[in-house]
Amino acid sequence: MRRFLIHWFVVAVCLAGTAWILPGVRVESLGALLVGSLVLGLVNALVRPVLVRDDPPGDMPRRRSRAAA
Repeated sequence: MRRFLIHWFVVAVCLAGTAWILPGVRVESLGALLVGSLVLGLVNALVRPVLVRDDPPGDMPRRRSRAAA
C-alpha cells in the first residue's frame, strides 16, 4: 500500500509539473489532479505488463549468441 501511495504522489507531482510547463494542460483543482493521477497510475498498471514482456511470441524462436554456437 505504501508503494502505491508513493507512486500516486509521484504521478500527481509529474502531472502538476506538466500542467505548469505546458500551456495546453490545465488542472482546475487539487481533486482533479488527484483523480487524474489515479487514472494515469491505473492505466500504467494495466498497460505496462502488456508492453514489457520478457519472452518473445510463441512462433518466434530465441536467437542464439554466436559464442554458444
